[in-house]
Amino acid sequence: MSGPYRGRFAPSPTGPLHAGSLVAALASWLDARAHQGQWLVRLEDTDRERCVTGADQLILGQLADCGLVSDEAPVWQSERSPLYQLPLDALVQRGLAYPCGCSRKDIELVLASQGKERPRHSELRLGKVVVSANKALLCEHGPEIFQAVRKHGGQFLFEA
Repeated sequence: MSGPYRGRFAPSPTGPLHAGSLVAALASWLDARAHQGQWLVRLEDTDRERCVTGADQLILGQLADCGLVSDEAPVWQSERSPLYQLPLDALVQRGLAYPCGCSRKDIELVLASQGKERPRHSELRLGKVVVSANKALLCEHGPEIFQAVRKHGGQFLFEA
């Protein structure tokens, strides 16, 4: 794929942004800037049961408070469904995709019956090394990080 670099940050609006998400946003923003590209925000709001009303605007505000503003208007994934329908229909017609009504619980039960566990997002596996995120620690220090960033005018300072 050619063309200008476009970095993305895609938070789920399930509540306020936590420190780990802020780090991911900053990393993608810095990567986009390092490539003289654009940085975009796409809100992953397709899991309606988990979405919290107003969390999308709260997240956009938190990002802006930290000086992280999308180079284009943010997009909501739920509004993009028509873009995917035609290619999805083509895959179904070719027998390469099919609907599945399984719940997450159904999938967990099938995996358990096979002696497998569902991968967790809080772990990063690097070969035999497993790095676990401590969500309580991230959430506990999140407000302090946001306050520190705001205190310094929303600018991130770092040394190489």
